[in-house]
Amino acid sequence: MSEVLGLRHSHEAWCALEVSFLYRSKTCELQLKDELQLMQRGSQFVVEFSHTFKGLCDQLAAIGHSIDNTDKVHWYLRALGPDYKIFFTTMMSQLPLPSFIEIVLKTLSHEIFERSVSHSSSNSAYYVQQTSKSVGAKKWKNRPPPSSSSSAHSKSSSTVHCQLCDNDGHLAKCC
Repeated sequence: MSEVLGLRHSHEAWCALEVSFLYRSKTCELQLKDELQLMQRGSQFVVEFSHTFKGLCDQLAAIGHSIDNTDKVHWYLRALGPDYKIFFTTMMSQLPLPSFIEIVLKTLSHEIFERSVSHSSSNSAYYVQQTSKSVGAKKWKNRPPPSSSSSAHSKSSSTVHCQLCDNDGHLAKCC
């Protein structure tokens, strides 16, 4: 009401409202764009991050300032962080650039793949460590006693080295 109070014609009232709300709309647009450009995924899962990012894009569209696909994809991929550096480069090098929705789906698939690889790697590392310990202990127990003959200590005989894992899973030289 305060914007149109005292105006005589409807045209004047509409012009006054347009100017008033245009300023607020422009401020809101810039604020939302800044949020998009400065956004970082951090420790969020990709699905949570994608939802927040898309929400800001939807708010911009609702006030009549949609982000074009290239900017949206670029800002989104950049915000994923350094863990997605190779993924970012791969996606940005595709011509034509995938749509935002395609990028989100590929990012979700990539995150699932990375989790499965790191999970299986940690399980494999644990298995190798445990197996090495037990095999190393058996080799050490079943090792023949050192020979007392002088030929075993002669310079002409070759020195045999074996590698075993110590209790911490690190390789330790013996023999």
